[in-house]
Amino acid sequence: MTDATGSVQPSMLTRPTTLAEYETCNGAIDLGTLRSEIRARVDQRRAEVAELLSAGGELWEWSRGRDFVAIGGLAIVRDGAVVRAWQDWRS
Repeated sequence: MTDATGSVQPSMLTRPTTLAEYETCNGAIDLGTLRSEIRARVDQRRAEVAELLSAGGELWEWSRGRDFVAIGGLAIVRDGAVVRAWQDWRS
């Protein structure tokens, strides 16, 4: 969950999503099985996403690159601009 806010452009957005859908599609998280530090980071992001979305906007998946040089994650988009983004994966 690396901050990618300055790197994600609207052209990199792939599809709208919800946090529950994103977590399910990317391996559902059973918080009870995670170390306390990881569990705290997941809870922190869930709270941050909820807070940012309460001000308006949509949650989107994003990606850049392809095959073995791709990265991607989540972005919050408001009025066509990426206001917050996280890199969650790398191929």
